[in-house]
Amino acid sequence: MNIESQSLIVCDLVTSTNIGDLNSDWSCKNGVTNTDICSWSGINCNSGVWAITLSLPSSKLTGTLPTSLGLWWSLENIYLSSNSLTGSIPSTLGLLNNLAVLNLKNNKLASTVPSNLAGSSLNSIDLSNNKLTGSLSSGLCTTNLKSLDVTGNSITCYDFCLGNYSTSVLVDKSEFHDCTGNNTVCLATLTIRNY
Repeated sequence: MNIESQSLIVCDLVTSTNIGDLNSDWSCKNGVTNTDICSWSGINCNSGVWAITLSLPSSKLTGTLPTSLGLWWSLENIYLSSNSLTGSIPSTLGLLNNLAVLNLKNNKLASTVPSNLAGSSLNSIDLSNNKLTGSLSSGLCTTNLKSLDVTGNSITCYDFCLGNYSTSVLVDKSEFHDCTGNNTVCLATLTIRNY
């Protein structure tokens, strides 16, 4: 990926959400950023060129996350909590091998949790308080994943491997079970919250 590609991804984010309306520094014209994105609010860069953190919590964002967000290879942290983002979580986020933290809690994201979401470096996923449904698949079972929070959703089952690898898996339904129907799980790693 080159600087122009990074610019295109940022412009996709501007187009698919209302970020450009809320932050005057987030500006694109014909798919090109008008200024260095490292000076934009909510973006932190390493060595002044590549963005490593996208942090816009409680920013009144609406719209959807573009699939191109998963091509922003330099991202290590995504903090987009407490907004009003809708649509699905792009499965392309699983392509971000440097991503360590994904925090999308307190939005209005719907559909299922992508099966390939846990990239090789991802150690913390917080998807709590959205409108997610379905199951948590074995694609989330990596030795690096230390914390997974899906409370406040309608997730009904998990792959048994989540009880084996994750340090903390938070769910919130008493009928939550592994997808094979076996309710045996390592209780040291799975915390079930009844609401």
